[in-house]
Amino acid sequence: MRVPRRTAKSILFTLTPAFALGAGATLVLSLLEHRGLIHTARPDDILSFPPPDFVTRQQADGEDFWEIRYARPGDPMAVQQRFPAHKADNTIRIVLTGGSFAMGDPYVDPARPSPGFGGIADWVRAELSARLRPIHVEVINASLGGTNSTGVREIVEQLGVTDPDIVVVITGNNDGHVFPTPWNRWLNHWIVYRALKKALLPPPPSRPRFAPQDADVEAIRANFRANIRRIIEVAEERGFHLILGTLPINYRYEVSAGVPSSSAGAPEGSHAPATEESCNRLLATPTRTAAPPDLLRKGRCLEKLRRFSEALETYSAYVESMPLGRTRPSLNEIVRALARTSHVPLLDMERIANEQSATGIAERELFFDNCHLLWRGYAMMARSAVDLMLDKGLLDKAKKQPGPRPTVGEMVQANRWQALYTFRPQPIPYTGPGPVLEQGPAEASR
Repeated sequence: MRVPRRTAKSILFTLTPAFALGAGATLVLSLLEHRGLIHTARPDDILSFPPPDFVTRQQADGEDFWEIRYARPGDPMAVQQRFPAHKADNTIRIVLTGGSFAMGDPYVDPARPSPGFGGIADWVRAELSARLRPIHVEVINASLGGTNSTGVREIVEQLGVTDPDIVVVITGNNDGHVFPTPWNRWLNHWIVYRALKKALLPPPPSRPRFAPQDADVEAIRANFRANIRRIIEVAEERGFHLILGTLPINYRYEVSAGVPSSSAGAPEGSHAPATEESCNRLLATPTRTAAPPDLLRKGRCLEKLRRFSEALETYSAYVESMPLGRTRPSLNEIVRALARTSHVPLLDMERIANEQSATGIAERELFFDNCHLLWRGYAMMARSAVDLMLDKGLLDKAKKQPGPRPTVGEMVQANRWQALYTFRPQPIPYTGPGPVLEQGPAEASR
């Protein structure tokens, strides 16, 4: 049906002020947010939506640079940094991205007192800078605390324009949430929508200690798989080398109270030593039907009997059913499968951590808390990352034979990182409902 000309004009005159108002509001809010005067993201957005402007190109004081900046007022979630928009010929640019593990928590944590160094990115930079002189090695820590594979996928899409040589992707610890539709994610990029949502909706509860875990695990896996596939596609489209990483798993991490046990379990808490009688009951319980606390106890019983491969399988089932902020083993398997079929180099940190133990099960002493490492653990993973880069020829741009590998002590000395020896990170206390979380080691091992 044809719209009368008078009616069309009326619609046009009605919509024009609305568009102008929307455009003006977008411009004003964008300027205010860029200057740090407001922040339109709600505290729960970091889990539900990718960051809309994680990487931006800026010009200031005659310099042209990329800037990484993501923070809520008083609660920064990323390491703010700048690097040149035009990469010099003698520069190798390596980008590391993921959640707080990739960032280097608790040693690199913009929201809490920390040394500001000691994560994987720092150790990679320290080693390659020493071994590839005079080549300039940039290692950009483009990680976002609390984000998951959906956020990491978009970060990689944004980072593709910054001309990286290598991008290392490490994600999975926060993947437990089925995300909004693509339409909702797109709408969330509009700053006016975010501002209205923050102003009109009631404030959410405080951020949980661990990422929410939806019941539809298959949907979580499908979302994770799609995100990793898209990351691989971006690497192919942009022409940079990609390294995919699995995450080490603290299999024995647990809650100390309040988690129900099935009737097959022993009456004592999961911290108590298993008796022979309770172990017999647990070993008779099929893994597929056991409650998570019973899986943990059963794993301990199998370790006690030196049946380590069965213990690892049981612990993996425990983590799969109760992640507690750890990556599910099935997500690590997805990374392995996609790396293999897409011929992408794999940094298998779950395997590396397991192989450091005589039992083939990553030792709890390697970890600071549920999923983050102590600094020596990060240094070990960084060495494996450098070995992988050299083995796969990803650093051939340097056109030189790498020099000898410095020791950890030499890198600490050269970079004045002695604070790592004395820094005593404090685990974030659990303040949510339900069980009290077991706390990790209170200090970094020397």
